[in-house]
Amino acid sequence: MYYWNKDNFEGLLGIGNSFKEEDGFELFAEYCFLKEKGLKKQAVKVIKGYVSDLKKLDFNKQRDVCVRLAELAFWNSDIHQLLSYPLQVYITDTFSSWCTNEAPDAPYTLLGYMTGERDCFLQALQFNPNDQIALYRLAISAIDNVDYQLHHVSESLFLGDESNALSQLAEAKSFFNRMEDSKFKDFLTKEIKESESLLSDWMSYKDELDSSDIDKLTFPRWCTLNERNYGFSTPVYYDE
Repeated sequence: MYYWNKDNFEGLLGIGNSFKEEDGFELFAEYCFLKEKGLKKQAVKVIKGYVSDLKKLDFNKQRDVCVRLAELAFWNSDIHQLLSYPLQVYITDTFSSWCTNEAPDAPYTLLGYMTGERDCFLQALQFNPNDQIALYRLAISAIDNVDYQLHHVSESLFLGDESNALSQLAEAKSFFNRMEDSKFKDFLTKEIKESESLLSDWMSYKDELDSSDIDKLTFPRWCTLNERNYGFSTPVYYDE
């Protein structure tokens, strides 16, 4: 039944067992058990009922539950079906209402996690400059921007502007330098190093060749001649 999704389903089972006897999370645990069994319709029905019950609680209690579930999802990102869509919408709406008042205890970082909005992480740093999750997500966002601009260099094509990529890389490093040692920082170390190296080599390649020479010597070939191994894949295009 599991095949490639084994870790996800086993994760759902483990989370369900952890929450099945915890007050206020029984229906969430039932949802996990149903999803683990592949019973999608029944799981959605249960989670909708759970959201309906949560909305009847005192708002402070609702906030506590939403923080618990959002943090659970963040730290278990490999379990990609942990928060169903109705629960995602409810948690996001709750956090949005909470953050409207710009209270120091508002979950800007978790709202950013739920929505992917960069401004939420920047807002979080205004209240806590050492927020490790916010620093990490902002660094990743900048690196992703650089990687997007670089992802066609195997075809000797740069998307965007090199100066912008350099600026984004510097921004990623500035957030990285404020982070404490952790698995997140270890991951970023590799990502930043690889992006910085590839960007530097691309710019060296451009400096050495004029536009007419680029057709004669591709960037992958230049990398080979300069003993720079990036393991470029070969693009495949399909006719419409």
